Amino acid sequence: MSTQIIRATHLREEASTAHQQGNLNRAEVLYVESLEIFVREGGEYFVEAANIMNTLAVMKQKHGDWYGALKAAEKSIQIMNGLRTSPNRKADEIRLQSWRIIGNIHRRLIRYNEAEQVLQRALDHALYVFGAADEQTTLIFNELALLYKQMGKLEKAE
Repeated sequence: MSTQIIRATHLREEASTAHQQGNLNRAEVLYVESLEIFVREGGEYFVEAANIMNTLAVMKQKHGDWYGALKAAEKSIQIMNGLRTSPNRKADEIRLQSWRIIGNIHRRLIRYNEAEQVLQRALDHALYVFGAADEQTTLIFNELALLYKQMGKLEKAE
């Protein structure tokens, strides 16, 4: 493992600690610094960079910054689209997490059509990659059911 990757990992851990302590500004700065290193290193480390963007998205979402969270999750998808390594479970889970975050933000912002499109894409991917019985697929089914319930489409929610 290179010195830069060790540094990026350390920065990510520091960011997590800052977040847990409620120091959101410091956490974001450290996450972004770690992200930049992972992106520079490229290859398999794009997955780590995308995961950091999802972490930022969740952090922003918890604090009501819906547009910041949406931007971070969309950046995660953009990073994953640049991934040149063969797909693996971790990469697919991070991609699905990004889509779930995006779908839930659209649902929260009452953009039901956008939410449905994103969550349906996530479900199609989960079914293809993991199958119907996998936990990842179940999570997407639940998110879609919640959306349909909120939309008043109870027949689809079941």
